[in-house]
Amino acid sequence: LFEKSEGYAGSYLHRGADDSSCYLVIDRWESRAAYDLFIFTNQETYKKLNDLLSHLYQSEERVGAFNLME
Repeated sequence: LFEKSEGYAGSYLHRGADDSSCYLVIDRWESRAAYDLFIFTNQETYKKLNDLLSHLYQSEERVGAFNLME
């Protein structure tokens, strides 16, 4: 779903250092506008995928939006 979206720049999966059952996923976008457009146009499909795959994770929480410092 993400890869088909304009402005998607990739995702990273990080395992917690102290707890191997804790993971952080970072989704990267070329701009906030690209992310907002993705959410607006794909919210129904995204929810369906989350419901379908909910057995693979305990919870999903958005922790914020950040700008990459170069």
